[in-house]
Amino acid sequence: MVALVPVTPVVLDVTTGLSTVGYPECGEPGDACSQEYVGWFLGLAVMAIVVVVMVVVEVVTAVRRFRRRRGR
Repeated sequence: MVALVPVTPVVLDVTTGLSTVGYPECGEPGDACSQEYVGWFLGLAVMAIVVVVMVVVEVVTAVRRFRRRRGR
């Protein structure tokens, strides 16, 4: 969970970079590039999926641990 803090900006930079490849207007200041917004949206979607997967893994692990303790 602690890794989410430093990983989030990297994911957003990568998805924004991948979304703006081939669009020369995206490197300039201003709101001329909608592809940057697409990159941010994709980055946020990736982070949401990562959080959901992490929560599911934690819940499954807790349930297994609970069943193992209860079985003894």
